Amino acid sequence: MRAFKHISVQKERDLLEIFPSAWNFEWQDDESFEKKSFSLWDNWPHEICDDPDSELWAVTALEKRRREQLFCDLATNIVTEFEVFGLFFRQNKFKALSSKTRLIQDINHNRELNRPLFIPSLKLIYAQGHDYTGHIYFKNEISAKPLISLVKKVGLKFVE
Repeated sequence: MRAFKHISVQKERDLLEIFPSAWNFEWQDDESFEKKSFSLWDNWPHEICDDPDSELWAVTALEKRRREQLFCDLATNIVTEFEVFGLFFRQNKFKALSSKTRLIQDINHNRELNRPLFIPSLKLIYAQGHDYTGHIYFKNEISAKPLISLVKKVGLKFVE
């Protein structure tokens, strides 16, 4: 079973009304979205040490696993608590979640979330970076509060 399934043309239109800049990561530059970034630390690695690559990657397997698990836990909480949609860039299509269990298994197997999650009820996008960072793109900070709380709950810190 796959984690995502096709959606109707009408549902796709509805999502594009909420997220008109969804294609090609255009939402990252869309000024109608605010952005909050978070990480393992409350600063970017290059701000807290002289050798950020070492800080990020020269760690024990146990520490690497602990760091990955924080982001897996966050993604799992998001999938569990909200209706989410994935954007499939090659097909240029949104897809709905068909199996929360399957997506959670995929996240934990891959040790990361491999696509941004679109959460229409919050008008929010969650994207995971590859350097122990995550980003929330949102239209309204009040509607983003549930996700902001989840980030803090798993032990990640907002980079100010």
